[in-house]
Amino acid sequence: MKSPSIHDRHDANTHTDASGVVSFHFGEPEIMEGSHQHCHLEINILLSGALRLSYLDQLYELESGDVICFSALHRHQVVSADESAVALQLRLPLFLLTDMCANEMFKHLLIRGTPYRSNATGLLSLDTVERWAQELRCMDGPLQDLVLDEITLFLRRMIMRNPCKSGQGAGCGEYRSRHLHHAHCMVDFINGNYRTPITIADVADGVGLHKNFAMSVFKKAVGMSVLEYLTDLRVNHARRLLLYSQDQVIEIAFASGFSSVTRFYEVFAKYFNESPLKYRKQHADPD
Repeated sequence: MKSPSIHDRHDANTHTDASGVVSFHFGEPEIMEGSHQHCHLEINILLSGALRLSYLDQLYELESGDVICFSALHRHQVVSADESAVALQLRLPLFLLTDMCANEMFKHLLIRGTPYRSNATGLLSLDTVERWAQELRCMDGPLQDLVLDEITLFLRRMIMRNPCKSGQGAGCGEYRSRHLHHAHCMVDFINGNYRTPITIADVADGVGLHKNFAMSVFKKAVGMSVLEYLTDLRVNHARRLLLYSQDQVIEIAFASGFSSVTRFYEVFAKYFNESPLKYRKQHADPD
């Protein structure tokens, strides 16, 4: 990874994209006073310097070019970084994990609390990362989708070069909380079935839990309800179909797991403040 005059080339920024799907920090790593948790897939790419990160009480030391990916549902913390450290930290909703990576071992490890570590040397340049940050700052949804596609390809190439191993990291299945285990199982079930008209009861049954218990556990671990998480997946899947397919709205509604077109219109308007047809007309590529 090249790093000449890296601190002179940008200012540290934290942003959320136009759709609210992606948040990122680009610049000097933010040192945390304590560990925290949130409902995201987190990707940390260290462009220069060194930093130390704690995940499930295990310390990881990263050097220039290193990458670490993990489920942020487990507690983690950036402990320290040297003065020359510059990093890109991406926070993506966990539901994107299903579409971003076809590697089952990668998804298996992350969902169950084991980080994936690799090195991006030869796969990623500072110029590319700076362009990602610039394009994610803008309010152009389709352009931001292209950045996500590039990040997806980067992950796939990195995993091909450095395949996941079942014994990598802290070790699969090291849970500090039975509730987190249940929540991850529900996330996994929802990610694989949200395009069908599943209900909260179906999610609970799918992981062998009572409905009320499942709802409580999910809310505490993930920070949103099962229905909110399920709706997020469906509406963002529908958004992409509106932009990148020629399917009719009624087809998109049912292909995204909505039980009716009326419900789809209501939810979509709540998320994007306009109808699906208007959104497609304004944002889709005419070609």
